[in-house]
Amino acid sequence: MKKNTGSADKYIRIVLALILTIIYFLDVVVGNIALLLIAAALILFSTAVLRTCPLYWIFNLNTTKHK
Repeated sequence: MKKNTGSADKYIRIVLALILTIIYFLDVVVGNIALLLIAAALILFSTAVLRTCPLYWIFNLNTTKHK
């Protein structure tokens, strides 16, 4: 897949993933909700690292800077 997430989008996703991970490990939320939070953190982090978002691809969005 082509890259479709820009730098700002990448950093926002990483920060959100870190926040969700911290919430998980501090046991602020427990049970199934905690598992959903860690799954969301993994998805956010992987889309930030790969710089591609499947939802952006489906809706034909692109936040990268064009040359």
